Amino acid sequence: MDEDMSKFEFRIAFDGEALVGHTMNVRDLAPSLLALGEIINEANRILNGPEAKSELHITPNIHEACFDIGVEIKQHWETLKKLFGDDDISTAKNVIEWIFIGGALSFGTIKSLLMVYKMFKKKRPVNIIQFNDADGNRLYRYQFEGAEDQILDQKLHQLYKSDKIRRLLARLLAPILRRDGIESFAAYVKDRATELIVTKEDAREFDYEIQEIDEIPTDTDEPVEAVLRVYSPVYDLKANRWRFWLGKNHHYMDISESGISQFVLNNGGALVEDRFRVMLQATEREDDAGKTVTDYKVLEVLEFIPALRQQDMFLQSISDSEEQEV
Repeated sequence: MDEDMSKFEFRIAFDGEALVGHTMNVRDLAPSLLALGEIINEANRILNGPEAKSELHITPNIHEACFDIGVEIKQHWETLKKLFGDDDISTAKNVIEWIFIGGALSFGTIKSLLMVYKMFKKKRPVNIIQFNDADGNRLYRYQFEGAEDQILDQKLHQLYKSDKIRRLLARLLAPILRRDGIESFAAYVKDRATELIVTKEDAREFDYEIQEIDEIPTDTDEPVEAVLRVYSPVYDLKANRWRFWLGKNHHYMDISESGISQFVLNNGGALVEDRFRVMLQATEREDDAGKTVTDYKVLEVLEFIPALRQQDMFLQSISDSEEQEV
């Protein structure tokens, strides 16, 4: 193995009556695989920092009566070793274990992020207490109303806090959420007993919701974090005012100083239902008729959340047929 690259192989599988012929609709599979790659990249960034780079490769294979896919993650860590040293890097194996399968590296009672979702479901903690165990490992006690406390280690705590990974998991599991006859998702390592299975019922209980607000305070100059949805397609990236949904209402907003166009340049414009997590400022004033109106200004874009495209890079690189057989 290249000393500047960490590699790890694992497998994922979708199962159900719709897949007994070992075929899967590519319109279901492609977005799911793209989401898988983004989940691993984002987890790698969270655990190892912004310099972390990884690649995802797939090797399809037939396994019993389901649709089974081999996945290899290649993590480039020459820069990371210079910054942190070998002991502080989460390897490719570590990243996959933290997300999907679990392993000996977890000091808490829950072994992987998907296990966290299976146990927490839609419950949100009322309090989180940070503490160290006898060996000095940083842990987090999650306290719930009317339910038993759960303990997460630092890595799982970091991943669970990520709203971006939360949303990407919904895209990864979309086939079992949306399609009759696809009943479960599994992640496992070949020749190891450890396997994580997410059923349709499990996935429906996961909390994927993005917290959106209907209005922001106008009695302060302090910006607030908000999620905006594109009202209509935007193709003129030089425009200084875009129209967004803020909760249930839509408004024209000043985006001149936000750098927002950089987030959509590679997508050829912003489409309906694309979303932006932003720092937003609202200011009240009187218009010429003496009526109080609110001006909105996007100060900073924190995240661009594109809506699912009908055609994406993956779809363009494979057959136009409705099903991909392997």
